[in-house]
Amino acid sequence: MKKIAMYRRSGVGSPNAGLKERILWQLSKGPMTGHQLAEALKVSLSTIHENLSDSVISKAKVATVTAGEWTINDGRRDRTYTAVRNPKRVAVKNKTIVISNRSFAQVGEEKRQKNIIAAQRRARLIAAGLWLC
Repeated sequence: MKKIAMYRRSGVGSPNAGLKERILWQLSKGPMTGHQLAEALKVSLSTIHENLSDSVISKAKVATVTAGEWTINDGRRDRTYTAVRNPKRVAVKNKTIVISNRSFAQVGEEKRQKNIIAAQRRARLIAAGLWLC
């Protein structure tokens, strides 16, 4: 059975269970105002502002949402929310590539030179911290 995406799960308990995941899913498409989020998710504007209050935004560990300044549009007080993307890129240091001398000796000269060039390129990228394993 196929698992349903996190933002589509109805959740257990309150009617707003899973709302933060759905908000982040909407914000992954681009910045949106609270009114736009409320229309897309079919909840009240006050619910959006409660769930994205400053205390909730600062405690986020997986994804971070930033809020713009308060503005007044059509008599409603609103903010623009943006999902901040901070991808965690980890380069493994001091990783050796295991290859036996026997297998290296049995490879043809053309393939051997190609492997040496590729190894030198990998060594440069690892030294620069750009090689992702």
